[in-house]
Amino acid sequence: MSRFTLKDLARRVLREEKRPLTAEKIWEIAKQKGYDKLGNFRGKTPWLYISTKIHVDIRDDPESPFVMIDSKPKKFFLKSLVPESELKKIKEKEKGEIEEPKKVKYLERDIHPFLTYFAYTHMNVYTKTLYHEKSSKRRYSQ
Repeated sequence: MSRFTLKDLARRVLREEKRPLTAEKIWEIAKQKGYDKLGNFRGKTPWLYISTKIHVDIRDDPESPFVMIDSKPKKFFLKSLVPESELKKIKEKEKGEIEEPKKVKYLERDIHPFLTYFAYTHMNVYTKTLYHEKSSKRRYSQ
């Protein structure tokens, strides 16, 4: 006897609904239709397990029946129900998502408030801000 898994539950709900759904919506529909009683699903947040199982399946299995349509919120759908042109767009988007991190340059003046906060909060040290535009360059240490 084969077990009814969370991936089976998600596949069945997505096939019947024929639209992209979030993991929470998949679980709500499964409860309404009584599919939650077909398997041994425990826990307070089964929709998080559904999301994790589908996401790992998409990441690890190139032949996965699932595809992620949106990222915020994550919506899942079945590859077999997605038009071929849309599937190509999704794959191109996935390939283009990985970018090199951009180097950001900060001025010392931009970082100074954070340094002051850190010094006071963690080391109980007071700092003094010197603005070179306003300071007298004639004499030092004042």
